[in-house]
Amino acid sequence: MLAPYAFTTDEEAQTARADFERDLRFGWNIRAWARLQAAHGRSPVHAYYFSRRPPYPEGSIQQNWRAGHFAELWYMFDHLEQQAWAWTSQDRTLADTMAEYWVAFARDGDPNGAGRPEWPAFTAGDQRVLHMGETIEAAPLPNNTALDAFDVVYGALRQPRQ
Repeated sequence: MLAPYAFTTDEEAQTARADFERDLRFGWNIRAWARLQAAHGRSPVHAYYFSRRPPYPEGSIQQNWRAGHFAELWYMFDHLEQQAWAWTSQDRTLADTMAEYWVAFARDGDPNGAGRPEWPAFTAGDQRVLHMGETIEAAPLPNNTALDAFDVVYGALRQPRQ
């Protein structure tokens, strides 16, 4: 479990711990659900990876935080004004685009539409997700190697004991 989270400095150790928590609490579950739905569901799966770090204020409890599940909600619902932070035009563009994807998905069952990068369906063979961060683009999950380590551990735990 530690190999994908290798570190040599204190700063790298903090990043490794945060990455491990992300994968343990969200990453592995989401990928497992996406795989199951892609293999057995009747509707396409549209998975994403959010990596945009909001402009947390200096001196705030969040000042050293990274992108997180709670933070993406401001963007997803295009509610950046809920926090009086130094939002940039890039933040506003991402929020507008994310909201457009979600509205299209709710309305049409497909998040894609004119003027936005294509959001491919996640499939068992092509496990691409839409990266939403500094740019918006389809690509594999950046943490697949770490998630594969969780597969090995969880698979071993599911084996019947002798």
